[in-house]
Amino acid sequence: MATMAVLSLQAVALTMSETARSGNSGTEPYMASQKGKIGITIVTNWFIPKSPKSEEDIKAAYRELDFLFGWFVNPLTYGEYPETMKAVVGHRLPKFTKEESALTALNWLFIYPKGIYDLMLYVRDKYKNPPIYITENGLADANNASLPVKEALKDGLRIRYLASHLQYLSKAIKEGANVKGYYQWAFWDDFEWDAGYTVRFGMVYIDFKNNLKRYMKYSAYWFKMFLLH
Repeated sequence: MATMAVLSLQAVALTMSETARSGNSGTEPYMASQKGKIGITIVTNWFIPKSPKSEEDIKAAYRELDFLFGWFVNPLTYGEYPETMKAVVGHRLPKFTKEESALTALNWLFIYPKGIYDLMLYVRDKYKNPPIYITENGLADANNASLPVKEALKDGLRIRYLASHLQYLSKAIKEGANVKGYYQWAFWDDFEWDAGYTVRFGMVYIDFKNNLKRYMKYSAYWFKMFLLH
């Protein structure tokens, strides 16, 4: 019986193959006129070594990045898995056919704003600087039911999070990272697929106990001024 790890490897291999094939699908005749682009959404973090002076810790940080991010992006860029994955997983990695290889060659410990800068430059240098759309970047608060609404709107940490991340993202763009779009997550508090209503990501507060009444948090006003200026 296949283990969950093997099934996961097979599932990702199939995803990469089908993602590559989508570029040669029936959408092709419409691409020129509609200016559309087909891509893939990938979730990742930036990892830093526990000790910057430890060679083993540095390797471990990049190994984690390869297993979370490179697992998807390496095949799409080079048609094969990262060398670190090959070394660790070995023969259990599903093989890409020559056709597939040719086609594909197309939980927080702390807040680390510089990570978005480091990650963008890493993608620029390692993966041929593809167009990047950051579809989710934001901060979650615990949904504290006992906190008065007026207090829940004071989300200063979210403002600091967004300001620092956007500052580093701007720096990465100025240094050549091909970032085409940025979407803050999220506009309002929502049902998170892995956390339900236990966290609040929104810049707009949703009162789940009072007919879903909405209130703008401090971060919403800050973000409005940021966009205007």
